[in-house]
Amino acid sequence: MVRKAFTLLLLSMLLIIGLPSLAFAGALPSVVLSIDKKDAAVGSEVKVTITGSSLADVYAYEASVRFDAKRLKLKNAVSLVDGFSVQPIVKNDSVTFAHTKIGDRSGDSGTVALATLTFTALANGAAEISLMESKLVNARLESKTYPGASKVKTVIANGHALRDITGHWAESAIKRAVALGIVQGYADDRFLPDQPVTRAEFAVMLVRALNPSPEVSKSAVFKDAASLPAWGKSEVFVAALEGWITGYDDGTFRAGKPITRAELSAMSVRGLRWQPDNAAKLAFADTKTIAPWARPYVSLAAGRKLMGGRSSNLFAPNEATTRAEASAIVVKMYDAKMAEGG
Repeated sequence: MVRKAFTLLLLSMLLIIGLPSLAFAGALPSVVLSIDKKDAAVGSEVKVTITGSSLADVYAYEASVRFDAKRLKLKNAVSLVDGFSVQPIVKNDSVTFAHTKIGDRSGDSGTVALATLTFTALANGAAEISLMESKLVNARLESKTYPGASKVKTVIANGHALRDITGHWAESAIKRAVALGIVQGYADDRFLPDQPVTRAEFAVMLVRALNPSPEVSKSAVFKDAASLPAWGKSEVFVAALEGWITGYDDGTFRAGKPITRAELSAMSVRGLRWQPDNAAKLAFADTKTIAPWARPYVSLAAGRKLMGGRSSNLFAPNEATTRAEASAIVVKMYDAKMAEGG
């Protein structure tokens, strides 16, 4: 009882009041996150390990971590070094975990796995966990706080198997797009990969994949706005205001019209804010059938491996885009955005 009271008092001293700043010799310490599963099923556990490198006599630590509370729930936090831990403090989408050694002894040095946070996966989609800050304290009660510079991510899927994509060329892309929450299967567990995608459906995919945060102060104006489907109206407006999609010359959007591969190339390139080259050359067998306005977009999308041709080196610019093709492209767009910093 006395030891526990002393430990709690020590933690209060370490982690609540201000402490002398800790000066480290040699390489500066760093604290990073790692994750055991980059893909997880709903209901499964995901473990995140907090590891310190170039540590010098670390006697106590505190770590503050932010997580996606819509898709993850903290199950427990366990220190991987000896001593006493305070019950983790969870507030909305963040958790703070603190731990200290006990008694007159030196701290840990070098590379040390400090703690593991275990989460339960709750819902489909990409869930990010990031380190907000960490505090390290040595045996002399000198402390140093480090801003967070580490994050990890897992993609959660609901585990329902789509029964019509096995062996399809886009099977893996479709599964990933579903897990990311970009596309969905139908109630009967079919995906219908070769069914055409409408302009409204692709607008929804774009917004889900790129996740913009626009200040939407007004709705995009289309003459046929009243006929936009309720399930995609807001996404169409967002995509239009972002400049990713446009209407036709007569001012209509034509939400239910299948999106052509030429239109898809333009919307995808605009979505990633790539700058097309009007002088770019194309090597498809049907280049002459690609409208002049679309050629720079097709060239850039093909050159950066965002889109490819169909059989016989045909781009098929005026053919409808399939759900499989759209899924493969939005997954590549998602990855491109993440590679650029999200």
